[in-house]
This record gives sequence, C-alpha cells and structure tokens, in this order.
Amino acid sequence: LAQEGKTHIAVTHVTIRQSIVFLLIKLIVLDILATIAALLFFSSFLTPIAIEAKIQIVSYNIVYFFILAFIKIVLTIYVVCVWLNNYYEINPVVITHRWGIIWQKDDSFKITHIKNFGVRQGIWGKMFNYGSLHFYDWFMKREYSIYLIHNPRKYLKILEDLLPFADEDRELVRDRIFQ
Repeated sequence: LAQEGKTHIAVTHVTIRQSIVFLLIKLIVLDILATIAALLFFSSFLTPIAIEAKIQIVSYNIVYFFILAFIKIVLTIYVVCVWLNNYYEINPVVITHRWGIIWQKDDSFKITHIKNFGVRQGIWGKMFNYGSLHFYDWFMKREYSIYLIHNPRKYLKILEDLLPFADEDRELVRDRIFQ
C-alpha cells in the first residue's frame, strides 16, 4: 500500500458512543421542562392580590425554586453520566457493549462469530450523520445493533478491515431509492 501512495492504519481499539445529537436532545427537553416549572414559579407574581399575600407566596416559592434548580442539576448530571457510561468497544477479538453508572454491565460478541454486518441510516441520520451498525452473530443466532452512533460509515470501514471475509449487508435509504 505504501508503494501506491495509500496508507493503512491498523485499529487495535475503538470506543463508540451514541451520537451527541441525542444527548443534546435530552438536555434540551430537560431545559424545556425546567423552563415550564420556572414559569409556574414566576406566575404567582402576576396574580392581582395584595402585596402581603404576594410576599407570603414568594417566600414559599423561593424554596420551590431552589428545589427545582437542584433537581435540574442532578438530572443533567445523570443524563450526561448515562451517555458517558453507555458505549461500545471494538477490538480485533471482540465487540463489547458496556453500560451502567454504578454497577457496570457488559455484553461481548466475538468478532469471529459475525457473519454479516451493515449500516442502517434514515433520512434524519443522513442529515445529522448518525445511524446504527448491525451485525449477525451466527453462533448465538441473533442480530445485534450498535445503535444511533455518530459517523457509522467510519465504523463500518473498521469492521470491514477486521472482517474481510464476512458478508456486508447494504441496507441504506439511498440504495433503496436508486435501485
């Protein structure tokens, strides 16, 4: 390959996480819910009641507001930790799926047991560059997916390099449209 001007990089270990688009969606939804709760907090100021009653309502709502802020911070940390601790590792021997924050679990698949593999990517996946890798484990007689990952074509190429004799399953929206 070096004589032809091409370089070949051997991969010994790859870590794959779910696309950051989905982390952002979860965080945006969490912010929207917190905004709705904050609007409920501030809506007590708009009611036409006496100032003494407003002071009493605000004094109770300040505690509510701090509890709300604490819950939002805890949920944000939880969502990010779940995203960070749910990942796949590919090496020349096995594909391992690890997940869990406190008690980490894992599931492994031997590379030599993979019969065919491919990419599933819809229209939204094309726009935001995410998709799912799927592969069939002939030993377990089951299909597995590395779901909603960023740049699935890059990882498909890595699997092609690791499994040169496996069947590649081409299941793409573009391929279905143009066939």
